[in-house]
Amino acid sequence: MRKAVLAAFIAITVNTILLKAANMLAVRAESGGLLKLALSALPSAIHRPAFLKSAIFWFFFHYMIGFAMAGCYFFLFRNRLPRPGIVRGSLFSIFPGY
Repeated sequence: MRKAVLAAFIAITVNTILLKAANMLAVRAESGGLLKLALSALPSAIHRPAFLKSAIFWFFFHYMIGFAMAGCYFFLFRNRLPRPGIVRGSLFSIFPGY
């Protein structure tokens, strides 16, 4: 499990760097869609603090969703997808895009 957590951390970090680099290079990369959806689902009567749109909260949310996806893979799919590990991980990485 320790290897899975490390692999998830590395993958999320690389993803984060690439998303930020895309913004700096004026490449349109979808980012923050789930966070926007979650915030839009809140009733308008609920005050939305400014920190919910801060970069720190975006990083926290991004890592938590990434670890949740990695956890789903680890507990639900790692033994059900074909081997070797690089194939399993590559197949699973396709799912979040849909």
